[in-house]
Amino acid sequence: MESPIRFHRSAVAIVVSALLAGHANATESVSQHETITVLGETYRNTATKTVLEPEETPQAITVITK
Repeated sequence: MESPIRFHRSAVAIVVSALLAGHANATESVSQHETITVLGETYRNTATKTVLEPEETPQAITVITK
């Protein structure tokens, strides 16, 4: 014999509110923002704070032989 399934009111309330929150979020209108253009030159845009090109940056090379 099968017993009836019982739901806790709080569990049902949580599930219903989660479903409604997702629907409410999906129905929000999309707003348009104006485009802002920033012009300028970068100064020392590297981690070493130098104006060297990537090819001129000092590098260390380690050779490991077998």
